[in-house]
Amino acid sequence: MLRSASPRWTLTVMLGLTTGCFEHFERLETHVAYQSTTQRFAVERRLVNIGPALLGCDTVDNCVAAFDRVLDPSQTIRPDRMALSDKMMRRLRDSGAEQIEISFEPTLSSLDVVVRYEATVGTEAADDTGVLAEWSGRRGRGRYRLVVDAEPSMAPPSHATTRRHARKTPDGLVWVDQWVLPARRRSVTVNTPVGEAESLFTQIPGLRGAMVERGWLEALP
Repeated sequence: MLRSASPRWTLTVMLGLTTGCFEHFERLETHVAYQSTTQRFAVERRLVNIGPALLGCDTVDNCVAAFDRVLDPSQTIRPDRMALSDKMMRRLRDSGAEQIEISFEPTLSSLDVVVRYEATVGTEAADDTGVLAEWSGRRGRGRYRLVVDAEPSMAPPSHATTRRHARKTPDGLVWVDQWVLPARRRSVTVNTPVGEAESLFTQIPGLRGAMVERGWLEALP
């Protein structure tokens, strides 16, 4: 199996979520497209309806500064002052992700953050998606297929089969489910619900206008 031993970019690892995760965002959508010839993933991760707690901000200026740090990796910030968004982006860049692109997609009252990047199979950036590339066969003949690490809150992909295996943890062995996709399928979308989130634009009045001024969003018609 083409996989490294790094931890996955789950909700707990990626953002360090503790109690009150409903304040951070509503849903995580992960789309992975696999290129077997180059052994690379094209990844799109959408954080749906983010809240102020993700950015660690409570004013327009603080939220703008948090977005500025997300978009500009050259900025430095003390570890004890890092918001969850700072930790998320540091983890992403340290994991080997390439060609990172970040965009904002608003609705009337909420905001989604979309992160796109490429990752070589076997790197932490690829493993953190929870999607694995697997080869099965012998003597040079076989086929690639995608395998998704299952989470209790996730719905299985269509036409996937389930398998269970043992995984060692600090608390002992646990049984983990995986979803195996058909061999010819080269992309998968996984939705992980988090909870009900507080709308960023509702909680921080004036933030939309500030983002429009900086060219991050288009003005409402």
